[in-house]
Amino acid sequence: MSTLGAALGRRVGEAGAIAVGLALIALFFAWVYAVPALWLLGFFVLALSALDALYAARVLRKVELRRTAPSRARADWPFEIVLELRNTHLLAPLSGVLVRDALLGQAAAVSWAVFPWIGAGETRRVSTRLTARRRGLHRFEASLVRTGFPLGLWSAQLQRLEPAEVLVHPRAGRIAEALFRRLEQLESTRRAKQATRSDEEFRGLREWRHGDNPKRIHWRRSARLGALVVKEFEETRTARLSLVLCTVADRGKSAALAEEAISFSAALARACQRRGLALSLICGPSAAPEVLELGRGRFPLERALDRLAQLVLEPRADPQAASALAALSPRLFRERHVLCVAPHAATLPSEEQRARWRKLGAEVWSLPADGREFARYFSRATPMERLETARSASRSPLGAPLS
Repeated sequence: MSTLGAALGRRVGEAGAIAVGLALIALFFAWVYAVPALWLLGFFVLALSALDALYAARVLRKVELRRTAPSRARADWPFEIVLELRNTHLLAPLSGVLVRDALLGQAAAVSWAVFPWIGAGETRRVSTRLTARRRGLHRFEASLVRTGFPLGLWSAQLQRLEPAEVLVHPRAGRIAEALFRRLEQLESTRRAKQATRSDEEFRGLREWRHGDNPKRIHWRRSARLGALVVKEFEETRTARLSLVLCTVADRGKSAALAEEAISFSAALARACQRRGLALSLICGPSAAPEVLELGRGRFPLERALDRLAQLVLEPRADPQAASALAALSPRLFRERHVLCVAPHAATLPSEEQRARWRKLGAEVWSLPADGREFARYFSRATPMERLETARSASRSPLGAPLS
């Protein structure tokens, strides 16, 4: 669509330049050879060009444009934009209207929408697609509306719509089943070693009900409230996972590896949500890491993806990074699987820090993005998968009138 739009816009300009050139040549020969027909032909072509430009500019001011775009998208995956164009002029129709939409910055992408015909007072809708190349918060520039109607000699263009924003999530990827199989094996081994330990975790207190175990009565709170209350537990037989994401990277290849690590974290968060596996994501500045708890709901995952989309790469680790990790709650590492992901092995948490987590009963993994094991567990989405996603999305027919 972008190639078609650029070609049509260029042809309109070339047609006007050729018409004016021919008119000037006709007027020159009319002046040299005193041929009245050439005078008439030259002035006629110039008048047509002027009327064409004035008509297009006047009618174009009467159009209203509305853009419907998602507030969130995914890097390297096409997302749909619906453009709604209304011709408020009561008599004059429009034809061959081009609308240009573009993303600014490092995620630069351009899309052209073509409206073949818009009658007087009609509203039509066209769907186009854009593909952002980089994650982050990006802005649409003001849309450009162009037409060469009625004769196509000259084109008129106006800017419509205020700039909008779209938050682009990290690139899509797939987490291999081998990672979860390894997680299950390690969890089974850990449970076998700690068979005497309870598989239940304290969740809170509730009123006593008939059939409750008397051993779980909280006598001190019951005496204070004047009614029996029991301790409530939840099973924790499933593995608990904490992901420590380090984003210390310079420019170039190191930054590309950091983006791979961020994409891995986003893909793991989606996979954990599908499996109902609780995940604690630790990311952000090395001196002040944030903890995002991901459960089974959609909105916690969406907030985590929003945070990953806006992560800023650090050129070097902050000297206070070790103390910041040490200050995190031990609950995030006690009896858990701790997965450390970083661009390089040198940017992983220190061995001393990982040993401290192991003392809490954690099973610590290290996955540098430049290692072979990382490639074994993570792969990008294939072009066919992106194509299938694009096909499955609903699209409006080209230039369909609105009811």
